[in-house]
Amino acid sequence: MAARRDVTVPRRSYTLPMYPRSAKDDSSHDGEENTNTNRDAGRLIDDEGREEGRVSKEVFLNYFNSLGGVKVCVFLFAVLTLWQGFQIGSDLWLSHWTGQKNGSYNQDEAAYNMKVYSLLGAGAAIMVFVRSATVVVVGLRASRHLFDNMTLSLLRAPLRFFDANPIGRIVNRYGDDISVVDFSLPFIFGGFLVTFFFTVCKLATAVYTMNFVGVLIIPLVWIYVKIANFYLAPSRDISRLWKVSSSPVLSHVTQSEEGVVVIRAFGQDIIERMLHENFIRNDMNSRCWFASTVTQQWFQVRMQLIGCGVVFVVVSGLVYLRDYLSPGLVGLAFTYALSVDSGLASLVQLWSLMEIQMVSPERILEYSSIPAEGSSRPLVIEPDALWPRSSTVQFQDVVFS
Repeated sequence: MAARRDVTVPRRSYTLPMYPRSAKDDSSHDGEENTNTNRDAGRLIDDEGREEGRVSKEVFLNYFNSLGGVKVCVFLFAVLTLWQGFQIGSDLWLSHWTGQKNGSYNQDEAAYNMKVYSLLGAGAAIMVFVRSATVVVVGLRASRHLFDNMTLSLLRAPLRFFDANPIGRIVNRYGDDISVVDFSLPFIFGGFLVTFFFTVCKLATAVYTMNFVGVLIIPLVWIYVKIANFYLAPSRDISRLWKVSSSPVLSHVTQSEEGVVVIRAFGQDIIERMLHENFIRNDMNSRCWFASTVTQQWFQVRMQLIGCGVVFVVVSGLVYLRDYLSPGLVGLAFTYALSVDSGLASLVQLWSLMEIQMVSPERILEYSSIPAEGSSRPLVIEPDALWPRSSTVQFQDVVFS
């Protein structure tokens, strides 16, 4: 379960600096922060909070249910199984075709082999289309479900919530976080499922053709998992900091647009102060982006280095066993062995990326559970038994003249 922590962007990002600034002003900045601590209790605007540690299981479960639950996963499992069946069948049939030694060209046999290979390839293509369409549809369903829940929660939120949270925080969730749920997460989820099936099937085939591959897989998986865990620990928090630091930028732009007449009325000094404040907030956001990019590049370099080592071992093994395997089987084993390494690397990368991107549903769910100002049920007033159920108008002793 992730722990919650309130994040305070440095005070300089929220207070307008007076010009001209001097070195003395910068040196006294820490003292000013300590002085302002006593006044934080009376502030109207709250600091934006963020979670810590791994993304909680409740977030994954909520997104899984938004996708469609078990039914969708069973359907995708069946489609992926058929896809891998067609894919492996076409590869094995091609290996069988190239390994035939008839001594002479037989047109009927070649046509038959081509027909079978084409049908298997067409079946795999159809399954790919069905899989992609399903991922898109269920991804949009999950996005709409999260969007509706957050919107309904905000509409029922008390006014105190909007006073304590700037508009930039809400816009950030409707902008960046919803975009991630709309576009990135469905394709990452679909890519993870595809890579998982691809890697498992390729691994089984590689172990079947080369028994020593199974011995190499266990330490290889252990290395990949260790590097992924080492990479995920800072990447999750950097992603959260990146999103939290985007809210002050949006809030400042919105407030500047609303008060542009007042800002211009106070002259060039105030305009420069507002520009400088905007630069400070953008710099804070850019630092988080830079840290996220550096950690991602570090992770990818390690994955590539491990892949190079695996390629060396596989090629050496095939050269050693060249007298015991047919040419077609050697080519198939070489292709599948290299695919297993790239598949494992992609699997670890996609899982890491998916957990990092799950920060967006985590932030959306935070605003989907805001305590409502009143009851969500429509107000119904039930009169007592003595209250009249109907009304009539009667004229008595009325004279028209």
